[in-house]
Amino acid sequence: MTRRSIIFSIFLLIFSSSSFSQDWAKQLKQERDAYIETLNSATGYQLAKHADKITSSGLSDKLLFDSVKTVLLQKHEQQMTTAPKDDLVVHQVVTLLRTLASAGKSDYISILNRILRESSNRAIRNRAKHVMKKIGFYHDRNQIMQNLDTHSARQSLHTTRSFNLLKSDDLIMSRFAAEEIVRANKAAPIIQEWLADRLKQQSRQTNDKLHADTLAWYCKVLGTVNMSKYQGFIRELSKDRSVHSQIRKHARKILR
Repeated sequence: MTRRSIIFSIFLLIFSSSSFSQDWAKQLKQERDAYIETLNSATGYQLAKHADKITSSGLSDKLLFDSVKTVLLQKHEQQMTTAPKDDLVVHQVVTLLRTLASAGKSDYISILNRILRESSNRAIRNRAKHVMKKIGFYHDRNQIMQNLDTHSARQSLHTTRSFNLLKSDDLIMSRFAAEEIVRANKAAPIIQEWLADRLKQQSRQTNDKLHADTLAWYCKVLGTVNMSKYQGFIRELSKDRSVHSQIRKHARKILR
């Protein structure tokens, strides 16, 4: 290869890398703006469901979570004044508390503390106290999820972030990713295939209880998001005595 060819190749690499970076930065902004728009317009249980989506997104964007803070404080005020016994409003506040903490930022501890002090509702106070302890966990989770080194234009940014967490060496993080997918009731086919492959490889040779529990959650994901495709596979797991008992137990529950 000539010197000119090498220089040209390096230029192409730098240019394509820069273009790719600009592309996903644009996608991130669009994703954030869409989250904010829906957050500000959603009502009822749809607001809580949307808050859960933000929680599981792995994002920590300040503009997004300042918007979450604003909506949370509005709902907190509503619960304290005009709707003290409204279960829906309590549910919204409880869900939004978790969402705000999921930013993984200590900036929001003062808001969580304020609601803990002011709220007359036990469920709200308990959730505020609990999620404050989880901020460090969410910070670490977000760092794992936001690494886009392996991102492919063939999949969504959210799929990449979920994959990052599933593939984490920390099984607690991987299990948490599976739990969030079950909550969302949605996973890209590539994630479903990866989970099925892991179950095939590891369900008969688990390392410990956490490993078995994580694999059980993988099984639950498949049964939740695509039972029509994986029902036969899950039934096989439930009957195979060489499969860890925890996984077989979950498989049987899924098939009921």
